[in-house]
Amino acid sequence: FANLRKVLLYLLSDAFSEITLVLGSLFVGLPLPVTASQILWINLANDGLPSLALTVDPKDEGLLKQKPKKMDESIMDTEIKTLIALISGSAGILVLLGFAWILRQGASIELARTFAFTTLSVTTLLYVFSSRSLKTPIWRDKWWVNPWLILAVLAGFGMQLLAVYHPIFQRLLETQPLGWSEWRIILIIVVVIIGLIEITKELFLHQKKVIR
Repeated sequence: FANLRKVLLYLLSDAFSEITLVLGSLFVGLPLPVTASQILWINLANDGLPSLALTVDPKDEGLLKQKPKKMDESIMDTEIKTLIALISGSAGILVLLGFAWILRQGASIELARTFAFTTLSVTTLLYVFSSRSLKTPIWRDKWWVNPWLILAVLAGFGMQLLAVYHPIFQRLLETQPLGWSEWRIILIIVVVIIGLIEITKELFLHQKKVIR
C-alpha cells in the first residue's frame, strides 16, 4: 500500500508537470518547450526504472506499530494530492520560466527545448528520493537501503546524458549540448523543487503531531 502511494506520487507528479509546462506555454504564447519524442523519452527512459524500483522499496521502520488502515481508505489522501499539485505546479512553472529566459537570451529553440527537456528529466530523477518517504526528510532518510533505486537513477542520468550529448540521440530527439550556465540553472530549479517538497512534508508531519 505504501509503495503504491510512492509510485502514484512519483508518476502523477511527473505527468502533471509535463501537462503544466505545455499548457502554460500555450497560455502565454510561447513555442512548445518539449517535443513529443522528448516527453516519450522522459516517460520511458527516465521514469520507468525509478518507478519500478519504488515498487520493491523496503518497508518503513516501525511499520507494524502504525494503526491498521481503514478498508475504505483512499490511496490518494490529502497529502499525496497536495504534493502532486505542488510538484507538478512548481516544476511546470519553473521550467517554463527558465525556457522563456533562455529564449530571451537569444538561444535557439533547440537549445531552449533541450534545457526544458533536461530540467524535467533531472528533476524527476532526483525528487524520487523525496517521494520515497513522506515521514522522513530526505537528508535523514536511508534511501541507500534500496540499491535498485540508486541504480535506476544513475541509469536515468546516463540515458539523459546520451540524449543531450550523443550525436545519434541529438538527431533523434532534436537536442543540443548544454553548457555550464544551463546546468547551473537546472540545479537551482531542482534544489528549489526538492526544498518545497521537504517543507510541505514537514508541515504535514507537524499538523499530524498537533492533531494527536
